Amino acid sequence: MMTAGWRAVEAPLRSATTACHPRPAHPPQAAPRGRFPFVRTVWHPLDAVSWPATCAPQRRASQSVVGPEPPSPRMGRGVASRSDAGVRVSTASQQSHSTPVPAVARPAAGPRPLLSLVIPAYNEGQRLGATLRALAAYFGAAGFPYEILLVDDGSTDGTATLVAEATAADPALRALAYLPNRGKGYAIRVGVLAARGDYVMFTDADLSIPIAITADFLVALRGGYDIAIASRWHPDSTNLVPPPLFRRVMGETFRWCVRRLVISDVRDTQCGCKAYRAEVARRLFGQSRIDRFSFDAEVIFLAARAGYRIKEVPFALHYSPGSSVRPIRDSLLMLRDLLRIRSNAARGRYGQLDAADLARRLA
Repeated sequence: MMTAGWRAVEAPLRSATTACHPRPAHPPQAAPRGRFPFVRTVWHPLDAVSWPATCAPQRRASQSVVGPEPPSPRMGRGVASRSDAGVRVSTASQQSHSTPVPAVARPAAGPRPLLSLVIPAYNEGQRLGATLRALAAYFGAAGFPYEILLVDDGSTDGTATLVAEATAADPALRALAYLPNRGKGYAIRVGVLAARGDYVMFTDADLSIPIAITADFLVALRGGYDIAIASRWHPDSTNLVPPPLFRRVMGETFRWCVRRLVISDVRDTQCGCKAYRAEVARRLFGQSRIDRFSFDAEVIFLAARAGYRIKEVPFALHYSPGSSVRPIRDSLLMLRDLLRIRSNAARGRYGQLDAADLARRLA
C-alpha cells in the first residue's frame, strides 16, 4: 500500500500526462575543488562510487577532452572494470594517466532528486531540442525534484552546442560528454553511474516511447519491483506509428535469439526505455561489459540472474525515423554480443552471486 506521502507525489505526476574505500576527492595535491573556476573543473561520474584501493585512477583538476586514446586494460571486477572511457584528456601539467575519463558537468547543489533521467545522444542535433521542451513541460508539472543527464556519445554534428546551451538555461539538466563514439550501452552506463536520484530511468532522444510512462514506472518501483521496462510485446501495448518492415524483422529475429541464448522470461529486453531503483542500476551497469546495442539484454540477464523483480509496462509506440542502427552490420554485432554474454557468464566474469541474490531467487 502506498503511503500518503507517495500519493502526494504521484497525483501531480499523473496530472502532467494529461573490499573498497570511497574514492578520494580530487585534486588532493592542489587545492579544494571548489576553488577552481567551473569551466576548468570536471566532475567525474565515478567520484561517488567505491573503488578498490589498489586501482583507483589518479586524476587532476583541470581536464578537457582532446581526442581518442586506446582504452586502458580492464581492472578487476565491478565498476572499476569499466573505467576505460576511451578518451584522452590533457591536464595542466600534461601528466599522463592510464584511466581516461569522460568530461562531466558538476552536479548542482540542491535536494536529492527523486528521479534521474538519462538520455544518450549521438548526432541528435535535429530533434533533441523538441525532446527537451517536451521533457521540461512534463516534469515541470510533475511536482517532484528531478534531473536530466544528457550524454553526448561522441557526436559529430551540432549536438554538443545544443546540449551546452540547454544546460546553461536549465539547472535540472546536466551534460556528460566524451570522445570518440562508444555506443549506446556505454553512454547509458556513464549516465547511470553519474545519476543522483532515488530512481534512474533512461529513454531514447526521439521519445518514441511517451514520457508519460514515467508515472507507471514509478508506481511499479515504489510498489516493490526493482526494475520497470517498457514492453512492445505486452498484450496491452499498441503501435500508433509502427516501425518500417526491416526494423520489425530485425527486432523479431533478435528477440528470438535473446530468448534462446540469454533469457526467456522477459518478453522485451531491447525496448529503449527502462527504470531502476538507483542501487540496482549502479550494481548492474557496474557489472556490465557490452557497450553497444546488446547492453539491454546483458543488463536484464544480470538482473534475472541476481533475482531482481522486473515489471513489464505496456505503452503506445510512436516510431520516429532517423535511427543510427545499421541493419546488417549491427545485427551481426548484436548476435556476437549475445554470445559474449553467455561466454562471460560461463567464465565467471560477472562475479559470484551473494546471499541476498540467492534469497531473492528463492523468494
